[in-house]
Amino acid sequence: MTPFQSDALNRLVSRKFDQDETILWSAERCRATFGEKALHWLRLVSFGLAASGVILLDVLLPSFSPMSHSLIGRIFGVFAVLVFCMGCATDVYGVLSANRHAYAVTNKRIFILNDFLMPLARPMPPEDIDFVALVQHDGRGTITLQHAPGLRFYKIGLCALKEQFLPQKIMNAPNAEGAIKPLNALLQIKKDREADAPKTLNVNQRLVEPMSRV
Repeated sequence: MTPFQSDALNRLVSRKFDQDETILWSAERCRATFGEKALHWLRLVSFGLAASGVILLDVLLPSFSPMSHSLIGRIFGVFAVLVFCMGCATDVYGVLSANRHAYAVTNKRIFILNDFLMPLARPMPPEDIDFVALVQHDGRGTITLQHAPGLRFYKIGLCALKEQFLPQKIMNAPNAEGAIKPLNALLQIKKDREADAPKTLNVNQRLVEPMSRV
């Protein structure tokens, strides 16, 4: 199964896919949307301003600087440097990997991928799909699958890599209209499961219902 031209992506999906899983649509070398790129640049600028402020405070008002020569000041300084480096590295990676997104829609779920330096994969089950909305521009399409997520500005570090670099939507993909039918099928799977859930719950409730007293 080689749905992609990238060998790294093919190796990644071969490890992640189930045996009975079939790819119904795929795309690679997709660009991030302007909003996703702007988020990474905004974070980089904010980290730079924060670092400049700390350095300026240390030069102009050393007695009020958080990086003073006290033990607490040194601990804070080391912690601040680590956070700054992790945040900058995360967003530099996000900017550099912005044009290496890839997607695979299967009969079971969606895979959101990126093959820049270290290939990443983020599976998206049908339960995570709220709706399917396509917007096309210049032969490419962006498919929104969820309502607007919460604020992701503050998340940094390795634990947030997949959420930061692999947002749960399909961005600037060629032949995006070909993904609509399999995506709607996944959305229907979610609706069918939700429709069956109350029935199962009612059966369980009747099974544990206490006996009435005579």
